[in-house]
Amino acid sequence: IICARTTCLGDNTMKINLGCGHDKRPGWVNIDSRKDAHPDIVADLEKPLPLESDTVDEILLRHVLEHVKDPIALIAECHRILKKGGKLEVITPHVSQFQSIGELDHKRAGLSVFSFHFTTDLHAGKRDYYSKAKFDIKKVHISTHPLVQLFANLSPIKYEIYLSRFFGAREIQFELVKK
Repeated sequence: IICARTTCLGDNTMKINLGCGHDKRPGWVNIDSRKDAHPDIVADLEKPLPLESDTVDEILLRHVLEHVKDPIALIAECHRILKKGGKLEVITPHVSQFQSIGELDHKRAGLSVFSFHFTTDLHAGKRDYYSKAKFDIKKVHISTHPLVQLFANLSPIKYEIYLSRFFGAREIQFELVKK
């Protein structure tokens, strides 16, 4: 099924919408653990994915990490299937969005700007016990109150330290590139 999907893109680019739910995207291989979502591939996201290593150009994880028991294992699995230079886009609730903590289907709270530092050279050799997956963080985007949106994205770390308690964010988005 994957070959048929990627052939129709015309440029042999494989894009995976992992944990798609009902947000199925044309031109993407839509994967979910729920059969009733009618994905292209039904797969348990808590286990190794049924894809070969180094075959995927882009992965979208939109509101998925807060639903899995071991997000580090899922990130490592995404790293395994991505080609070198492949893009991983992660969108999840921001840690300051308290409503997401109370949702029963969430296994954890949202993420912060520091959530993927263990995958970068900033922590090379210091946190390799989490995962050997290495990425460059190309972009961090915080969706928050319109009055602080610009500042939050000019300096996401300062936003989290000084303003997130007063102006909580809805989402945080990361663009990671496999090393």
